[in-house]
Amino acid sequence: MNDPLLKMSKPLLLERIRKAAPAREADADRKLTDLLGISTACKTALDQNKVDPNLSAQGRRNAAEPIARRALQQLADWEAANPDKISDQIRTLWERVLGIAAIKPPTDVAERIAYELRAREVRDQVRKLDSTTRLLLYFSATDPEVIAAFEDAPLTLDHERRDEPPKLVPFIDPDRVRTSMIERARAADPEAAAEMKALAVVRDAFDGAVKTAQNEILAEFPSLAHDPLVAQAAGITPTGR
Repeated sequence: MNDPLLKMSKPLLLERIRKAAPAREADADRKLTDLLGISTACKTALDQNKVDPNLSAQGRRNAAEPIARRALQQLADWEAANPDKISDQIRTLWERVLGIAAIKPPTDVAERIAYELRAREVRDQVRKLDSTTRLLLYFSATDPEVIAAFEDAPLTLDHERRDEPPKLVPFIDPDRVRTSMIERARAADPEAAAEMKALAVVRDAFDGAVKTAQNEILAEFPSLAHDPLVAQAAGITPTGR
């Protein structure tokens, strides 16, 4: 019997985890061993089925598919308990850290009105500038109120292209805003940022391991990729016939 592909890739995955998150290596080793057990059990059962003298050729084919289906479901369960669970942990950490880094407006009504007026004055002064200059001012700003004035701004009319009619566009590039917010979040809680980075490495290694095991089964049973129930369990997009 040939070894499952995961047996060959497991050391590489653990090396990746060891470098990025050494404290998680032992736990990852145990979990990847469990995953390898699913893949090995499936391969062993399929190999035994292929040489079962009590079954006809059709009987072997009929017995093989349920073995593969069961393994795909076990892989899906493992995925839900590991990479999917880690993704949830990362999202929770990001929500907490972004909440810490968020610029919060005043809650007092009078102070909030004054705050909004100051923000409007900032936007009125820079709205006439081109988008590149506006972005440079945003990145150089250190006052939280000024930063918020940029980030919370409504859509603005774009007059930069004189050969085209004006159109509504974001006040500044939303992708750059997100990058800036992430950097603020990391600075606000560097320990959480490091934890998220470590979790992401482990999650990606686990996700790669699951996909390796799933793809090996589907390579032998391509018809299962058309099965909506199997596809749903394994997180596969069903292909058309």
